[in-house]
Amino acid sequence: MYSNCWRVDEQMMTLTLLLLNFGGYCSILLLSHFLAKGSVRVQLVGWICVALSVAVFAAPLSVIRMVIRTKSVEFLPFSLSFFLMLSAVTWLLYGLFLKDLYVAGPNVLGVIFGVLQMALHAIYRKGNTVATEEEKNDTSVGKLSSDIQSCNGHAFIIFIEASDKGPVAPPSEV
Repeated sequence: MYSNCWRVDEQMMTLTLLLLNFGGYCSILLLSHFLAKGSVRVQLVGWICVALSVAVFAAPLSVIRMVIRTKSVEFLPFSLSFFLMLSAVTWLLYGLFLKDLYVAGPNVLGVIFGVLQMALHAIYRKGNTVATEEEKNDTSVGKLSSDIQSCNGHAFIIFIEASDKGPVAPPSEV
């Protein structure tokens, strides 16, 4: 019953993001077609691509503060960091071979950001195991937290137990 509300919220968020992506693409296409001509159009689209590439490479950096503060890379997936860096290196080499500033430029930043993320993984990779061992040694009944959610105007409380001792209360009783 409750998961249905979250599913609708997730579907709406996905649809919104899809429409924003498609709308952004169409805006770039139409504006560059009607507002710029010839080589200016190529430069305009090139700089838009540079900005978007830098945004993609810099997006995982938003969790760096949390990684350093918690000394854990739990919120910085290794596969994302690794493949973004691999992609940046590949595109950087391609841009250098073509002598294309629009391809090589943002990927220099991508390689730098990727090396920084890989360094964080190397420094804080053991942070996850320490937290897990502490949880295993915890002999308390469980850490209980609650959250008040609403769906279609109806408020309900969700109880979450942090240990593996079983649920606090079945969803039907909540």
